Amino acid sequence: MNSRIKWTGELREAIVRSLGRLPADQRANIESILLEELNAAIRSTTDQHNDLREQQGRSSAKESVPLPSDPSTAIDILLAKVSGLEGKQPALVEVISPSLAASSGLSVDELLAGEFLFHFGGFIDVKFRQSDFRLGWGNVRSWMKECLPGYIDRKHMDLALRAVDAAYEALDWKVPYEGGASWGTLSWSEKAELVRLAGHIAHIVERDVRHDV
Repeated sequence: MNSRIKWTGELREAIVRSLGRLPADQRANIESILLEELNAAIRSTTDQHNDLREQQGRSSAKESVPLPSDPSTAIDILLAKVSGLEGKQPALVEVISPSLAASSGLSVDELLAGEFLFHFGGFIDVKFRQSDFRLGWGNVRSWMKECLPGYIDRKHMDLALRAVDAAYEALDWKVPYEGGASWGTLSWSEKAELVRLAGHIAHIVERDVRHDV
């Protein structure tokens, strides 16, 4: 929805800019003609919306839209109606992602420990899962410090940060950061476990195939 709101806004601005570039002796006449056509389209669209609501049994009251007296407002009303964005406002979206971490220049694969083995590397050893959890905790903490003040006051933000830190410290994980783990960085025991897991998966697949046949 945010993109549609942005696109209709850009279209509206483009039309208004184009009107502003008209010669002064022609602009008033063209704006008058445009306003007449836009208001006719608003009436038509409103009537169609009323008919549709009545057919669907959603409302017995007829919608009435005051017709604007300037093209700019008429464009806004018509675009909102035909795009389904009438009464809509942009939704605020916050992103928390390893790609936004302080370690700039690193890909997500390099930041996460469990990305290898088709994103199942974390099942090889709990330390990989703990490492990725710690990365996520750090990402959330960074977001809280940078963005949360826009929603709550400093006092409550500090309380929230202390609570998050205390909860993480209570886990008492003593594992090193394992970001960027791959086959080459695994120990021999971890490689053996991976081979055992691959063999188990292959056995399950083989059994299922034979059963289906």
